[in-house]
Amino acid sequence: MNNSYKQFLAAVKLQIGEAQIRVVNAANSQMLLLYWSLGQHILQHQPDKGWGQKLSTYWPKT
Repeated sequence: MNNSYKQFLAAVKLQIGEAQIRVVNAANSQMLLLYWSLGQHILQHQPDKGWGQKLSTYWPKT
């Protein structure tokens, strides 16, 4: 392999790695938004529907 081809392959490998990192970051951001939204939904329904009142009975006592 000549030097320019090696440089090309190294550049492609770098681009793929950077793209993979962007994909993972985007997925993590979306999951965080989902969990935040679910938490907000639960918090809105806790007072009037009693969601989570019996959770403390399932937690181990330390």
